[in-house]
Amino acid sequence: MIKVVLDANQFVSALLKPHSNPAKIVRLVYEGDFTLLLSPAILDELQRVLAYLRIKKIHRRTPEEIDFFSEVGKNCSHNPRDTARFRNLT
Repeated sequence: MIKVVLDANQFVSALLKPHSNPAKIVRLVYEGDFTLLLSPAILDELQRVLAYLRIKKIHRRTPEEIDFFSEVGKNCSHNPRDTARFRNLT
């Protein structure tokens, strides 16, 4: 299995641009082709970046959706089962 690391900027790109390379990688993770490796620092940065006003204006997600996006990231390498809700975010 291929292991990948995405930083916060790549996750944001995946969220904002569904046809981008980072979005393709995220889809491959959820399809089980890749294993995603994350650190608490990356997840903290992701939540912080998604809360920036200029980014919020683009993604228009609620704080609950952002929390869910982060929670999925925390669990995706172990349990990538909740993909339907995640795909609605991307």
